[in-house]
Amino acid sequence: MVGSEGDPLQIGLLVFTRTSCYVYAMMRLA
Repeated sequence: MVGSEGDPLQIGLLVFTRTSCYVYAMMRLA
């Protein structure tokens, strides 16, 4: 997995994980 920093799929997965974590936290706090 060397040089996968610019991989759209990798970036998309990271954004998806971050967003779902954020949404989950918001739902827990709300």
